[in-house]
Amino acid sequence: MEQLALLYLATGGLLVGGLVWLIFQGKLRRAEERSEAAAETTRQAVGKSEEEIKKLNEELARRQEQLERKGQELAELGQKQAELTQMLTTTHVEYRELVNQLRTCEGRRSALEEENRKIGELETRLSRSEEEVAAGQREIAALGAAREELQRELAAEKRALEEGLIFVGGSHYLPGRVVRNLIAAHQEKQP
Repeated sequence: MEQLALLYLATGGLLVGGLVWLIFQGKLRRAEERSEAAAETTRQAVGKSEEEIKKLNEELARRQEQLERKGQELAELGQKQAELTQMLTTTHVEYRELVNQLRTCEGRRSALEEENRKIGELETRLSRSEEEVAAGQREIAALGAAREELQRELAAEKRALEEGLIFVGGSHYLPGRVVRNLIAAHQEKQP
């Protein structure tokens, strides 16, 4: 009888062990499926992130080229402004010389007829010079406004560039949107 009880006990143990094995086997399979699905989701997210990083790097390179072009334009405008300032100074000196010549002509009564012809030419040059001075001043004002606008655009582009990148892990920069998405995905996974 004792052997029969041992046989029942052994049979029962085997049945219970087999049942426990089947239950845990199903749980292990479901856990494997969940981990494979999570791994696939992670691979897709990493792939999308790499594509976004590539696009952002291309955009960054394009913006840097634009900034360089705008810097060159700004330098050209500065050079043109310097040239116009020099021209304005030269014109002003010429204007002063013309005024001095007119005063000298007024003092010479004896050569009035000869000087009248020269005065007409000098007045024509003077009016041309004044027109050039006025045009130069308008162009300097327009260039100054354009320079200020370019400086504002340059500052805005630099701010956008600085706000768009986040220093990660002490080793490299990543776009802010990508870092925020990765952090949010990591927080959703944790219970």
